Amino acid sequence: MIRKIDILKAARSIVRHNRGYRLPVLIHPQRDWWIGLILFGTLTLGGSLFLARLYFVNQSLEGIVGVEGDTVPRYREEVVTDVLALYASRHAAYQAALGALPLAPIVEVATTTPTTATTTDVVVPSAPEAAVEEVEALLN
Repeated sequence: MIRKIDILKAARSIVRHNRGYRLPVLIHPQRDWWIGLILFGTLTLGGSLFLARLYFVNQSLEGIVGVEGDTVPRYREEVVTDVLALYASRHAAYQAALGALPLAPIVEVATTTPTTATTTDVVVPSAPEAAVEEVEALLN
């Protein structure tokens, strides 16, 4: 007859020798941890190399087209005096053009409406002579 103790001994021997029945596991924490560390290290190393390459390529100005890093522009007095003379002549011509413009006076004319409200209209004449004639007409 099989006793309870015999069943337990048989069960212990099975568990010790073939470690029992293992369930299939989809998640392996140790394996996943190492995969994560390797991916992180690869991305960090790759990003560092890429940024280092960008730094060394863009560190000097020779790589940029049209920029000279070590040249300092020379001061040439004759060029500066020519440019100053040009701008002085332009300024004089502009001031002369402003002085030649006729000034048109602004005439205020008071009008009344049937509701006895007073409004002020601003009339800008087209020529100064017409403005003088309108003012003389209003004064008389």
